[in-house]
Amino acid sequence: MSIGSDGVAYLLEKELAARWRITQSTLQRWRYRGMGPNFVKLSGRVLYPASVVETYERQHMHAMGGVAGSAPQ
Repeated sequence: MSIGSDGVAYLLEKELAARWRITQSTLQRWRYRGMGPNFVKLSGRVLYPASVVETYERQHMHAMGGVAGSAPQ
C-alpha cells in the first residue's frame, strides 16, 4: 500500500490481487467489464483507493444463516 500526495492510501493492482487471492488478469477483466471496485488510472498505473476497496468488501460480505455482521443465533 502506498500513500499518495493527497494523503489517500492506495493499493496497486498486484497488491489487491494478492489480498483477494486472485490473479491480476482477473482484476483487469473485471475493469474491462465494469465490475469490481472503482479505481484510479494515473500515468498508466491502476490504483485502488484503500477506502473504496474496504467499502466494496463490506458491501459484498455474506453471512451464513443471517445478516452480515450479526452474531449467529
